[in-house]
Amino acid sequence: MNDRRHEPERKRIGCIIAASGCVLLPALLCGGGLLYLFLPTSPISVFERETGLALPSNASVVSSGDEHGGFLGDGEFHVVIAVDEATIDRILESQPKSPLSEWRSGPVPTEIGFHCSFGTDGVAAMSVDGGPTHYSGDRVLVNVLGSSEIMYSAHERCCDSIAWHNGTLLVVDRRGGKIWLSIWDF
Repeated sequence: MNDRRHEPERKRIGCIIAASGCVLLPALLCGGGLLYLFLPTSPISVFERETGLALPSNASVVSSGDEHGGFLGDGEFHVVIAVDEATIDRILESQPKSPLSEWRSGPVPTEIGFHCSFGTDGVAAMSVDGGPTHYSGDRVLVNVLGSSEIMYSAHERCCDSIAWHNGTLLVVDRRGGKIWLSIWDF
């Protein structure tokens, strides 16, 4: 049977479904994209993505934070991770992924380290009467960044005219059993 009495109603329902699909699909895609942008990612995931170094499941986050303001704002992301000695050995046998540098012996040069606060009050680069620069400020950071016993890798991500304006610093502190990562944009 070919009953044409319901055909206008079917067309109207079909149009409503098509229009709803055209509106809902972009809204879902955009909403999902925005949700992905604004959902916090795990500090361990950021660490592994940025360094190319895998951490074991027993690694624990001691401190983390992201002080970037707004969508493209300045600030620092940091994570400090406690690991066992075997993990430190394995990480130091590997190299961080490019563009991070190969491992270097500490201390971290002050022109790099003074950008990093790791969730503390931070450090400053000081010089007395034009002598060599040294760190002052947060005692824990001074102890880590100024130590000749740490290994570090760094990458500058900015301009020739403003050295280390944006950068990444990865520090392995065997004495404290911690790995420190700072990514900053200033």
